[in-house]
Amino acid sequence: MPSYNAPVRELRFVLNELLAITDCTEIPGYGDVSDDLIDAVLDGGAKVAEEIWAPLNQVGDEEG
Repeated sequence: MPSYNAPVRELRFVLNELLAITDCTEIPGYGDVSDDLIDAVLDGGAKVAEEIWAPLNQVGDEEG
């Protein structure tokens, strides 16, 4: 079965360079958002995608 690697590096680039996500900290209620928090969310999402969702693809392909 092919493995899936979430494109975390590319997501970080889009969030930081194209969307300037850290500028969102100026919005009321989002002042606690930090680079560390964003990295933790991306890493956690990647782990779920790679370890939980990706293996389900084979089951779905076989069973429909």
